[in-house]
Amino acid sequence: MKQLKTTLLLLASIIWQGAQAQETSTAVEGIDPNDPFEMQKPQSDNRAISSLTANFSPGWITSEVETPHYGSHSWQPGSGFELAYRYIGNHGYGFALTYSNNSTEYDGAYQLGLTGITGSVVYGGRIARQWIASVEVGIGYTYYTDGGHKSQDGLATRYAFSFEYQLAKHFGIGIGMSNQLSRFPGNNYSMAKDKINGFSRLALNAGLHIYL
Repeated sequence: MKQLKTTLLLLASIIWQGAQAQETSTAVEGIDPNDPFEMQKPQSDNRAISSLTANFSPGWITSEVETPHYGSHSWQPGSGFELAYRYIGNHGYGFALTYSNNSTEYDGAYQLGLTGITGSVVYGGRIARQWIASVEVGIGYTYYTDGGHKSQDGLATRYAFSFEYQLAKHFGIGIGMSNQLSRFPGNNYSMAKDKINGFSRLALNAGLHIYL
């Protein structure tokens, strides 16, 4: 009798453990509302990604610039920021709209400011559970000023790539690099060797991502 009771208890324990394992398996196959990323299914990695980005963007004016009183300079450092909206579809292609503003000082007297709004074609997506990578190529409007003495409108082209780490369902951090080439009609202070009438700026981007 004692052996029968022990056998029944053991059988009941095995059945209970099997039921628990089945519940766990069902949760993994479905979407668990307690999972902040909702990424149990492999195909969920292909979901569209929509985000807002705010980047701090230190960088360099890589083109050679001739200032009125202080000679020629290249690779001059400066600071700036970017604000962007980006959408990547479930096939990897998407678009972005980026606003950038930066300032570069020459010899403590000449202040070069560049502002731009560009629309870009984007390709990217998840490369791991919480990692996102993207590249973009764009074109748009640019504006420059030299501290109030001169200003001009022009055309900007933009190339960029970035890597992001999604900390939570709606929040992440990222780093990247971008190059913006601004072209202006007429004469300005740019004296690049290839005779581009404008400014080329290379930037490092680091900031916050909000996933919508």
